[in-house]
Amino acid sequence: MQMQTYYGMLHRQEHRAILFLSIGVTVLVVFLVSWLVFDILHPSIGWIMR
Repeated sequence: MQMQTYYGMLHRQEHRAILFLSIGVTVLVVFLVSWLVFDILHPSIGWIMR
């Protein structure tokens, strides 16, 4: 009984960690894509000088 509750707690924590990780990755990807688009639109003030 106690083992099952422990596993449930662990699984819940793991699920939350996966959720936070996916949110973080999504934010990072969105930021990078917007940064690249901005760089393409404004090459003079962008990250990569052309």
